[in-house]
Amino acid sequence: MIDQPNQATCTILVIDDDRIILESIGRQLRNEPMEIDFESDPESGLRRIGLNRYDLVLCDIKMKPISGIEVLRRIKAAYSRLPVIIVSAFVDDQLFEEAKRIGCSDFLIKPVPRRTLVESIRRVLAEA
Repeated sequence: MIDQPNQATCTILVIDDDRIILESIGRQLRNEPMEIDFESDPESGLRRIGLNRYDLVLCDIKMKPISGIEVLRRIKAAYSRLPVIIVSAFVDDQLFEEAKRIGCSDFLIKPVPRRTLVESIRRVLAEA
C-alpha cells in the first residue's frame, strides 16, 4: 500500500484513451488508499482538473484529439505544482526529453507492473 492506514487518501486522475488501460490501472490500484477518477478523453480530463482537486495525474502520451504532451503543457501552464506521470507504450527518447522539459514527474513504459506504478506514485507524491 502507498500510505499508512492513518494517512489521508490521495486523489488521482488517470487520462488514457484506451479503456482497457484505464480498467487495468483501476485494478492495479484498487486496494490502495486513494480515490481515482478515470477519463478516456484528454479534453474532458483537462476540464475535470479545472473542477476538482487532484494530487496527481497519470496521463498517456499517444492520444487523440490532443496528445499527452499537449495535456502536460496545459496542466503545467495552469497548475504548475500538480504532478504528472506520463505513461507510454512507446520508448521514445525525444518524447521523454520533451516531457521532462515541460515538467513531468516521471515517465513509465506500458505495460507498467503494479509495483513500479505504486512506487512511482509514492515517490512523486512524496516529492510534491
